[in-house]
Amino acid sequence: MLSLRSVNQFYGQNHILWDMDLDLPPGTCTGVLGQPGMGKTTLVNCIMGHLPVNSGSMIWQEGDLPPQNLVLQPVEQRAALGIGYVPQRGHIFSQLSVEDNLHIALLAGKEGDLHPAIPPMVYTLFPALYALRHQRSGELPPGQQQQLALARALVLQPKLLILDEPTDGMSPWLEEETGNLIHILNHDFGLTILLLEQRLSFIRKVADYFLLLHRGRNVAHGKVAQLDEHMVNTWLRV
Repeated sequence: MLSLRSVNQFYGQNHILWDMDLDLPPGTCTGVLGQPGMGKTTLVNCIMGHLPVNSGSMIWQEGDLPPQNLVLQPVEQRAALGIGYVPQRGHIFSQLSVEDNLHIALLAGKEGDLHPAIPPMVYTLFPALYALRHQRSGELPPGQQQQLALARALVLQPKLLILDEPTDGMSPWLEEETGNLIHILNHDFGLTILLLEQRLSFIRKVADYFLLLHRGRNVAHGKVAQLDEHMVNTWLRV
């Protein structure tokens, strides 16, 4: 699905990502762990094209289609290829209705189609949003605003879904609900998921694989079952 090899990124004179390698096999969920400021969001911004990659490759391949190097693709083309992104805290259009938020996402990704339809699976996954579809999104409680941000990414029916700190600021029951939803998207809908998180317990619950970032370097990776206390104490404890 997506393979990064020797990706380096600089911010001015600061070297942020160092020879980053990452593999996202189709239909898997990979959790990226690391303390704040270790490069998690920079990694995602490079994949989405919001930050330039100074060297290395990011190869996208879907099924039998020819591989493409995302480094050479503009930002808008990455969404068209099938990459969805939910930034930290969602960033919805608070003055617009729930349905307008979804239609804007559709229009941005469906060039030439002036009346794209919201896929039924979106409201199937989020029935509460359907009931509130005409309500101004800024009036929604935080949990439903986060659902809207996720629904907005799903309207384009991506193949890869990137979630940046989806449990940030959530109560335990909302975290549980979000974990169940990620499980459904991954196992029932077959989405490949890249999950950036600081909550180790959440990664262990929903992810198949992990990657540990420390100062922009991939210091450990493997199956989640291999994420032991030595790694946690070495790289994640403050």
